[in-house]
Amino acid sequence: MLGLYLSHLIVIYLTSILIQAVRVLRGPTVPDSVLALDTIVFSALVLMMIISIYYENPYLSIGVLPLAAWIFLLDIVVSRYLIRKGGEKK
Repeated sequence: MLGLYLSHLIVIYLTSILIQAVRVLRGPTVPDSVLALDTIVFSALVLMMIISIYYENPYLSIGVLPLAAWIFLLDIVVSRYLIRKGGEKK
């Protein structure tokens, strides 16, 4: 029964990642694209954990922490870039 719910969750998260990928590619502004990329990565993190639970293998969840740290650093770099870019306009 749990496997059925997890398989449905996997399909839902894959669909949401595809929809968010459209926002990354067609985002009207850079912050919109960065936010969409953040949501893709966090959805991928959740998807990795769901797959780990589905296969009952804790080793599949090892990559979650480095990926979360990477997206956090990406947010910092992009926000610093946008602050500097915004500061030059004034």
